[in-house]
Amino acid sequence: MTSPVALLALDLDDTLLRADLSFSSHTRSVLKRAEAQGLVIVLASGRAPAAMERYARELGMHKRPGFMIANNGVTILKTDTAEVISDAHIPIEPALVVYDLVSAEGLPVQVYDGDTIYVSCRNEYADQDQKLTGLRQVHVENFRSMIAMGQRKMVIPGDPMLLRPLETILKNTVGDHVTIFTSKPYFLEILPPNSGKG
Repeated sequence: MTSPVALLALDLDDTLLRADLSFSSHTRSVLKRAEAQGLVIVLASGRAPAAMERYARELGMHKRPGFMIANNGVTILKTDTAEVISDAHIPIEPALVVYDLVSAEGLPVQVYDGDTIYVSCRNEYADQDQKLTGLRQVHVENFRSMIAMGQRKMVIPGDPMLLRPLETILKNTVGDHVTIFTSKPYFLEILPPNSGKG
């Protein structure tokens, strides 16, 4: 009997990956059985493509047609060719407003490109992100200029007690122009409008 389900999109962190950031043999086995039944497996993550690549390769996704949804839905790639088929950027003016408000609160901002996390100032959360993703971290002095060049995703790392009221302020200020949400209690994310893994 053919399954009415054609595609199975799954998150990596806190879903497919164990605490040590690896796949269990059971997870691998279940995914292989699902593919054998004709389902297309899609990895959908908030991670940047470079931080998802090794997991796609471990599952052999680079050997067959399929898709990888990265940056919380901002970037969509083909798994077999690495061709980017969709890639959005945050509108520059709202991004600068976000950066200025966040900087005034004394909080850091980070953006991602390739295998690098660029940070406005070093912080413990960016260090955790570096360990989690395997990306390298670079501090940028004139971060506002980097924002003005256009970015796919901005992350404001910080204490959840500070991020909750900041999220409300940002939604009231630029919420009509960007997507704003908390991905982990200590990460407030700013994405292009209408973005999301779904």
